[in-house]
Amino acid sequence: MKCLLKPTLTLFLLVITIIGVSLLPDSLPQTLLMFIGLLSICLTVIAFRGSLFFPFRAAYKLKAVSWCLAVLLMGVVIGGNYARQVTLKWLPDDLNKKEVRIKGIVAGLPIASGETTRFDVLPETPVGSGYSGKIRLSWFQAQELIPGETWQFIVKLKRPHGFASEGAMDYEAWIVRQGVQATGYVKQAERLSDPAYGSQWIHSLRLSLRQWVAANSSSANQGMLIALLTGDKSGLSSQQWQRLNTSGTTHLMVISGLHIGLMAALGFWLARCLGSVGCLPLKRCSLPILASVSGLLLALLYAALAGFSIPVQRALVMTFVALCGPVVGVKPASLTLWLVALTFVLVLDPLAFTSQGFWYSFLAVGALLFGLGARRQSSSRWQALLKPQWVVFCVLTPLLLMAGQPVSFFSPVINLLAIPLIGVLVVPLLLLAALLSLCWSWMAVHILWVTDQLISLFQWLLISIEPFMAPIPAHADPGWVVTILTLIGVFLLISPAALKLRWFALVLLLPWFFPIESKPVTGQAEVTVFDVGQGLSLLIRTRHHTLIYDTGDRFTEEVSAADRVIIPGLKSAGIRSIDKVMISHGDRDHSGGLPALEKHFGELKVWAGSDIVNYDGSYTQCQEGQSWEWDGVYFQVLAGGGFKLSNECSCVLKITAGEDSLLLPGDISKKVEKKLLLNSEALKARVLLAPHHGSKYSSSAAFLTAVQPEVVIYSAGYLNQFGHPASETSERISAVGARTYNTATDGSVSYILGRSKSDQPLKLSGYRESHSRYWWRYTHSP
Repeated sequence: MKCLLKPTLTLFLLVITIIGVSLLPDSLPQTLLMFIGLLSICLTVIAFRGSLFFPFRAAYKLKAVSWCLAVLLMGVVIGGNYARQVTLKWLPDDLNKKEVRIKGIVAGLPIASGETTRFDVLPETPVGSGYSGKIRLSWFQAQELIPGETWQFIVKLKRPHGFASEGAMDYEAWIVRQGVQATGYVKQAERLSDPAYGSQWIHSLRLSLRQWVAANSSSANQGMLIALLTGDKSGLSSQQWQRLNTSGTTHLMVISGLHIGLMAALGFWLARCLGSVGCLPLKRCSLPILASVSGLLLALLYAALAGFSIPVQRALVMTFVALCGPVVGVKPASLTLWLVALTFVLVLDPLAFTSQGFWYSFLAVGALLFGLGARRQSSSRWQALLKPQWVVFCVLTPLLLMAGQPVSFFSPVINLLAIPLIGVLVVPLLLLAALLSLCWSWMAVHILWVTDQLISLFQWLLISIEPFMAPIPAHADPGWVVTILTLIGVFLLISPAALKLRWFALVLLLPWFFPIESKPVTGQAEVTVFDVGQGLSLLIRTRHHTLIYDTGDRFTEEVSAADRVIIPGLKSAGIRSIDKVMISHGDRDHSGGLPALEKHFGELKVWAGSDIVNYDGSYTQCQEGQSWEWDGVYFQVLAGGGFKLSNECSCVLKITAGEDSLLLPGDISKKVEKKLLLNSEALKARVLLAPHHGSKYSSSAAFLTAVQPEVVIYSAGYLNQFGHPASETSERISAVGARTYNTATDGSVSYILGRSKSDQPLKLSGYRESHSRYWWRYTHSP
């Protein structure tokens, strides 16, 4: 009985069930959850009191089975109830894209990016039909905002909506974890009262510390110093992020387990030092308890300054679990502690598993416990220093490469220097300076100067080693089976030599080292219409070639659709080079991602229909009559250039594979459509990308009749300001009997060009349908 009810088994079952339920496409009904909860209680009673109702021999097995089932059902209730609460708190339909007046308190630390400030508001009274959840607002050229202030805003709200595409960040899961269920932008605002230092006092302190650091540190280093002290990473430049990613030291700028753990260790060590010299009342309380409490308090202080973000909360839970043993007088096994921390995190936040950081942190800690915890033999000082880096490198490298992130063989060596520099020197000194700034500003400024110089040393180190990093090429997403085999393989690789299992690790790692690439067969092409918001980008991939048609918008000076969607999508597909980029025309929503693509892939062969905004490179003008063939797939330019307006100059590209054709008309209007009708036979295609995102000035009835599409795909932004696709256009397309897809509501749309015969129905797949999740909130655009 006892062996079947070990804590490790109980916790493992609970973790697996919570994650499994959270992956369901829809939340479970409330009545079903209540029934499952009651059943779980009944099974728990049987597990602990079964011998009162059944014979001893029968009760032995029945109690074990009952307890296992009860734990599984508990996981269903926890994950299902969380999903239920998320869906119940959605922004009501009557407030979606509506202008409303709200009165609320500024919550958290406002973040400025360029001329736009992002901040959270907690409404004092329900908004509209009863919404009272946290709202994330953006404000162009905002007034000064202080946490705790009460404001009255006139805002336009909408439900959070992110890109739904392979490899892209799941924004909607991320924002649910932040407790936000509505976003919007400020149109008018009025400050009603000064800060009321209630629950927001810590964020006011963070704001003051951010301003203090910015005023007393160098401009080159203040972004990193503020990130390490307050968790606000908005001050880091794209160049700094690139160096951190390339060197494998990004985790040092994201306050998480490493930082919280080091602070806890520092508090533990300080208490032991004070106890050893008689400065603590050891007669009343033992030193291990005082040291643990000291570690917890210092970790809690640092977590508060970091704003209790989700990674910080996760790290705090892990630290709390690890240090509670001495306090309560229990010494559980390392595996049990690890599972307790994992379970706590998932019970508090069942969607934590959607974060890559969740897997990186727990797998890294688990690997250290497994790879180092069982070793009892003595080792040299160098081995003691290098082993942890080697273990973490072995475990995280496959995961990072599968996620499309750069990894270098030099990363363990760099971290060997960087972790003590940042974790042992910079962070404690920075925390000391922050505390002294409240009472002894002269000393605080001098300590801050020291941390400034240490950050300069850190940045010099990153710049010096940058030319030698030689990152390992990213892997295509291999799927769950290969990922699990790879994880088992790396854990066997770091296992104790006495187990004699390391040789088997190589067998399990073979599918990762030699992946089977999924490529189209000759005569077919993979087509993906990326979900890039209000813009356009397509991937057309033949057996040995890759074409990108348009590159989406540029959202800020440093972020574009290429960074957020296209490049992650290409990495997931294992594509490492692009043969040609065709920019239909030079408008930003079609060409904004081109600089980012060239930065990632190097100089590209570019064709375009008109001059490209903010692009200094050379390009070939696309013209009617140009054509080429790749791997049995034929490409033909039907129009391009020749007009004053950029939209009318769009490269119109027709792609044919077997009996299938795809027509890409860019942003042409009825004027160009009329010209194309002079050769109407060439227009016929089974799939049509709606011209100009579905504008009412495109997709004329005559044009649609000539194309005869079976499927029309709109590439448009969710609730975009232009009203694309227009209702008139939708009616004309419905009249020709075509099925429609919209990236705003379906996510990226994919299919194989040339796989279906002309008498067979086309099989297209929308990402939101094939990867359905209950936290994806959207309504189909009108």
